[in-house]
Amino acid sequence: MTSYVMLLPFLTLFAGFVIWPLLNSLYLSLPTFNGVTPPEFAGLANTVLGWAGGDPVAWLATPGLTIPIMVLMATWSGMGYAMVIFVAGIHTIPEEYYEAARIDGATTWKQFRGITLPLLRPVTTYVVVTTMIAAFQVFEAVYIVFRQVSSVGGVLDSGLMIVPYLYDMGFTKFQLGYASAIAWALFLIIFVISMVQLRVGRATREL
Repeated sequence: MTSYVMLLPFLTLFAGFVIWPLLNSLYLSLPTFNGVTPPEFAGLANTVLGWAGGDPVAWLATPGLTIPIMVLMATWSGMGYAMVIFVAGIHTIPEEYYEAARIDGATTWKQFRGITLPLLRPVTTYVVVTTMIAAFQVFEAVYIVFRQVSSVGGVLDSGLMIVPYLYDMGFTKFQLGYASAIAWALFLIIFVISMVQLRVGRATREL
């Protein structure tokens, strides 16, 4: 422990003057940046398609691609959390159940269907409920991706979600009463769906 404490000054300077500049340089290699105006993300300048002989795709300016982009972002950002919960749930299942099933000649698929899935029902219910709530509360992805578009929901409002719409009504157009009504409607929708899912989950556990 003492050796790590003694290395702390060096590690701090190394991180501040070597690691951080390298990471910042990597970041600045992706946007268009002139040192004055804020950087605008350009990526490879959609270049990879050019290598393959294709034409550039206006990903954020194509209404038909908005929902797939949002779904991909939500899946990428939420999958890790869900997997951690499922892995923790699997580790709570006693190994004796699987040993008894193997002795009885159960295949891996039968063990999964007869042991893993039923005992993971509480975890599945929790993940489904929390994921559904998070889906109704999507804001950051829409706001960040379409912040350069005049409409909060992107081109033709193709990516407009409830919470960005609430934000637009309340803090852009200052229709605070309408925004409050949207917030309460969102609360009621989430509450009803959560109660239904919990009820269904409880019913399946009792089977």
